Amino acid sequence: MQEIPLVRSIRRDLSRQLTATINDAATYPAVRITVLQSLSTLWARLLSLKEVLYQDLGVNPAQPLFYFYMKGGNAFECVINPGGPAATQQGGGKSDWDTQIVVDPWAPIPIQNHIYAVIEDLILDELRNCAVEIARWNPEITSPNQLQSQQSALLYLYEVTRDDPQTIRQVFDHNRTGLWLNTQRKLVDRSMPGAEFPGMIFNDGIEPFLLYRLGYTWHAEPLQWPAPLLPGQTTGPQIERPLLMELIDVTLPRLNTVEAVEVWEDLRSGHMQIDPIDVSLQYQGTTITQTLPLPSLVYHFDEQVLMLCEVAAGVSKSVDKVARRFARLAQIYNAGTALQQADYQARMAASAGIPVAQLPVRPPVVGAVNAVLTNNGAGAALAAAPGTPEYMAVNMMYLVASRQLPYDGEQSIAGRQTISLMIAGLLPPLTITDVGASDDLALYSTIVRNGYISTDAFPGSGIDMAAWLRVRDASKLEDTAHLLRDNLPHWLANRATQANVPPLTPLNRWITQTFLNKTIRVELREHTTLRQPGTSREQTLVIFCDDRAVACITLTTAIASQAPFIPDPLMPTVYLASVLDMTEQHKVAAATIKDFCIRNALTKQFDMLNRLFPRS
Repeated sequence: MQEIPLVRSIRRDLSRQLTATINDAATYPAVRITVLQSLSTLWARLLSLKEVLYQDLGVNPAQPLFYFYMKGGNAFECVINPGGPAATQQGGGKSDWDTQIVVDPWAPIPIQNHIYAVIEDLILDELRNCAVEIARWNPEITSPNQLQSQQSALLYLYEVTRDDPQTIRQVFDHNRTGLWLNTQRKLVDRSMPGAEFPGMIFNDGIEPFLLYRLGYTWHAEPLQWPAPLLPGQTTGPQIERPLLMELIDVTLPRLNTVEAVEVWEDLRSGHMQIDPIDVSLQYQGTTITQTLPLPSLVYHFDEQVLMLCEVAAGVSKSVDKVARRFARLAQIYNAGTALQQADYQARMAASAGIPVAQLPVRPPVVGAVNAVLTNNGAGAALAAAPGTPEYMAVNMMYLVASRQLPYDGEQSIAGRQTISLMIAGLLPPLTITDVGASDDLALYSTIVRNGYISTDAFPGSGIDMAAWLRVRDASKLEDTAHLLRDNLPHWLANRATQANVPPLTPLNRWITQTFLNKTIRVELREHTTLRQPGTSREQTLVIFCDDRAVACITLTTAIASQAPFIPDPLMPTVYLASVLDMTEQHKVAAATIKDFCIRNALTKQFDMLNRLFPRS
């Protein structure tokens, strides 16, 4: 059953209180020590696994295969203040440790499948080892019998009880397995009969991620306040789902997802860096230190920007944390140098899809954003002074909330005509054998052909020019891609100038609106696609005008039998890229583009294609 927002907010608040209790190093030092040691061991085992994979699979050791790092509140506290109490005394802070493993999304699919399988086994084994060690310490896990939760002006009271025994909870991907939930497996160790173990959760039901969790589950029952009632005291709603007293979370972005490609690209490009940092705990006069992989502040800044954009767009699942997002964003920004602050401004502007010079200028106020911030404890951000990070972050949220990306097939037609002009005007004759459209109109035609999904609310992407171009000579793929990357900005600018002559045709109107007097740049990504037979190589170019993505072109070495282009049922003279190739291009483009609205729209289209035409 779907939770209503109030119940979800109360459950998360109570879970946070329980989690803070178990992760207090002063109260449960043995638990915190064991968690730190387990995280360090997990890292070491993953590094050893990588060496084994190089040998067993014959993979080039220059390929990183996967990355592992800490994230979340503990990682943030240790990086923002490495000499502070969180990093030197508390074993990272007072919350659970969130971690992530990212597998190379460009590796051949069979290799990816193997890596996911052995990593899953390793994670579950290490979490079980951690649970056994905690049980060996035999800590007396306690909590107040009653917890309160403040939600706006109302205060709720709950009785909380720890589940006994704890279990291994499995949440299945119902679409794939036909199953929902298994809570019957008990975590036991024959050498310690009667010992109390933390539970484990393996959640395969979250769309973009796999989640592995170690902790304790509790249940809550609403209580009536004793008379006389004070203002705001009221009886809370029933909470069916368990409360979580969390110790360790490990997430893996799923195979063939935008999230996996996006994080991987950030890591491989150096945009996001991971450094080994010492994290210590004081226990009985002894300093216990473990070295953990922690991401840089740039990663944490981008995370806050993304979360605020999700709140503005109305797609956030943690609106109640918005005040914390503002606080962390401001803390990172204010600790930066002038050069770093300029970079942070550029990141917010890119997420809003505007030039950085426009970020300090207040756009039209969006009442819905104001209401969300006010109702979730972040109203102070609305009163922030111009020039402050909070002020600019609110500007970003207004822009995201007010942005519309309507579907417009006529603009896609103009984009197709422009690609034909580009091929004729920029490339040597016979370089390209054929073209398959992959723009919004192509996707619309594909959905119409399927006949099952309603096109009434078809999501536009804001990218009007998108196609796959098949190169005649596979050995010229890189040269052709580099020629386009280096010459497209000048060619498009000239073409826009030539087109700006009244009366404007629909094509010339689109070209001038899109490219005239704009700063044009091109980003290039190389990737591969597993096909029958063998693998094809691709080069995808994303074209930006004033830092907003407007076009996406993929060059491929795939021959027609590997990647057939299909006649458009709505326009028989036009050919469309296959669903597989549309999906691949959407994935690469969404990972390359920082504009939140366009990336969110591309991700929606990508998910739609995956639902209708799954790859496996």
